[in-house]
Amino acid sequence: MWGWLRYALSLLLIATAGTKVAAADQLLHSGGLLSTPLMIAIAVAFEVVAAGIICLAKPRLAYWFAVATFATLTVIAGASWWFVANCNCFGPRTMPGLPLIVDLICLLGLVVSYRSSRRTKPTWLMDSRRHWRVATLLVIGVAIPMSGSVLVAARTANRATKMPAWFGENLIGKSFPLLRDQRVTNAVPRDTTVFIVFLRPECEHCQQLAMDWKRETRELKPNAGLVGVSMLPSSWTFIPGSLSITSPWSPSTVEVRWDDEREPVVEAPTLMVVHNGTVVDVHTGDDVLAQLLQWSSRS
Repeated sequence: MWGWLRYALSLLLIATAGTKVAAADQLLHSGGLLSTPLMIAIAVAFEVVAAGIICLAKPRLAYWFAVATFATLTVIAGASWWFVANCNCFGPRTMPGLPLIVDLICLLGLVVSYRSSRRTKPTWLMDSRRHWRVATLLVIGVAIPMSGSVLVAARTANRATKMPAWFGENLIGKSFPLLRDQRVTNAVPRDTTVFIVFLRPECEHCQQLAMDWKRETRELKPNAGLVGVSMLPSSWTFIPGSLSITSPWSPSTVEVRWDDEREPVVEAPTLMVVHNGTVVDVHTGDDVLAQLLQWSSRS
């Protein structure tokens, strides 16, 4: 059993590494564990090297290395699932809990194949020093270009998609910049009209707006197209379906941090109307409530 299982595990690791390379730009804006070029490059290099060792090493070494690899991946996937973080092991659209299930199945397969791994004899490729050198160079030769391509793609993407310094009327007619973050895309769907309201907790006008909106819409059905954004220094929290100056945690909230790039300037309160991903209207100040009610009545 170990004979074919080792090749299946190697192919799985190669596939996940290839997925990360292909979706590097989306991963960088996913906000998950693999949201920096260095982390993606490290993950890709590790998976390629691990695949090479599991596929080419002597049976016992390959077996215990596979156990250590998938035990580590299980811990990471389990922690991500427990803390509701995106590990994005299989790309930016990875379903929550899926990596944990896959890793547990792999570990179960390794446990079942333990006895056969002890009986498996090394092949001619594993016994030959010369072939070992060739295999090692081949693995390194694959890992370096794949990891390097992630860094190059990230640098190119950062130059091409620089975040605007100002969020205001300059965005009218343009795609809402934060839709490059997959989590924000989930909160701000592209196939409908969404009302995004930027508020600051310390802003008295924002506090009044939130109370007036609650009073005005008390008898109306909840507006699914409403997204409140509570802005703290270096941290914006998107709150779908609510116009709130606070940022209570829930599975639907999305936090965007500005640790590695300049935080855009946004006046508070500001209403942005986004239709099919494009900003079609922007209002700031005292008329936000009136405009919000007017746009809401049209939708």
